[in-house]
Amino acid sequence: MIDEADKVAFQRRLNKVVGQCKGILRMIKSKSPCTDTLLQVSAAKNALHQLGQLLLDDYIAEAVQKAIAAADPACFSEQFNQGIRSFCQTNRDIALINEGTFEERIEKIIASCDVIGQAIAKNDASRTEVLALILQTKNNLHAFGQFLLETFVAKCVKTAIDRKTAGVFAKDFRSAIESFCRMRK
Repeated sequence: MIDEADKVAFQRRLNKVVGQCKGILRMIKSKSPCTDTLLQVSAAKNALHQLGQLLLDDYIAEAVQKAIAAADPACFSEQFNQGIRSFCQTNRDIALINEGTFEERIEKIIASCDVIGQAIAKNDASRTEVLALILQTKNNLHAFGQFLLETFVAKCVKTAIDRKTAGVFAKDFRSAIESFCRMRK
């Protein structure tokens, strides 16, 4: 169970992620530069990761308390490993959002954040389930950024071909890659 003070802190952080995702949606609708949008995707992904880390810390503290109460180190190891697996699964274990427009994809990510918020508020999911939801949403944000970058690169290549110059492409591409690489952290 997540105590009320933690629920408020977790919800506040999650609301920040939702706000960032809604900002990304506005940026897409207003056709903001790809690099600016990628930076926002990176910020949202990092904020979601930090939320997961806080939840994992809380989960580990509870596991330690249970192990102390049971006087059984194996109890901690089992619970600890389950939490780590939930938060650190590989991308191939996650169902990614791979269809739809930019707007549809980011709206699905916002909906995933709402599911996380409901699970935290109602305590109707275990911490490991919430950690898995956070990981899935974080990976979807990354996949969204990758889709955005791929689309941007395709447009840059077309522009370079139309203008018969690689200079503009190289500069724009380098800037987009730098923005995307910030997401890899």
